[in-house]
Amino acid sequence: MQPLTLNWTQPPVGPLAAPAAGVDLWLVDAGVDEAAESQARAILSPDELARYDRVRVIEKRQQAIAVRAALRRILARYVAAEPHELVFAYGPQEKPSLAAPATSPRLQFNVSHAGAWGLAAITAGRPVGVDIELTRPLQNQASFARTILSPRELQQHESFAAGDHLAALLAAWTCKEAVLKAAGLGMAVAPAALELTPVDDKRCEAETCYDGESRRWQVVALQAAADYAAAVAVPAHQPLGELRAFDCSQSADR
Repeated sequence: MQPLTLNWTQPPVGPLAAPAAGVDLWLVDAGVDEAAESQARAILSPDELARYDRVRVIEKRQQAIAVRAALRRILARYVAAEPHELVFAYGPQEKPSLAAPATSPRLQFNVSHAGAWGLAAITAGRPVGVDIELTRPLQNQASFARTILSPRELQQHESFAAGDHLAALLAAWTCKEAVLKAAGLGMAVAPAALELTPVDDKRCEAETCYDGESRRWQVVALQAAADYAAAVAVPAHQPLGELRAFDCSQSADR
């Protein structure tokens, strides 16, 4: 599956409407200086600050805070509220949702963070999942492949040229993470239990089965930041729709 090339543009000024027939994607620069971190901390809730302050590695803590603050600023533009006014709720596997203010149709979002970048997805009336991962050499790539891939996928993976193994593995990983996050399952389902079925050269489908419920999802690999793999997933029974790609690394939403 080839990643979809997106036209990343600066976000428009002013309020935004969450698309019911598409997905808005936001690329967030997680780098912060001391002043920016102070501003970011000012709009986070006490429970968010407590969670991130438990992260011992300073750089990782700063990046997580930056991405969370950016998410609040982004969501605030869709719901006509101040970033600090947003109230989040969390599902059984810690998938966040917007508890207040209420929207109709319900605004749905997801966010992922890896290294210097965060990626957020916004839509309305349907669940969405997103993942971004740094492309990096793996210490035990074969072991990781067995953890991520189903037996059929593993057999196919081993037939690829050696130089294609890492990119293919990271694409599968991000796609499966996006699906599991869209379903709100997190780590409750092993990635190897999820099988990606190609629909075309840029889109796959996968079925999640958990607690007696089966749901089918479509997922697209994305071209995001250089040296990063990314993916977005939504229910398979609806068209994916337009993907609007906003790079807010140099905007006020950062």
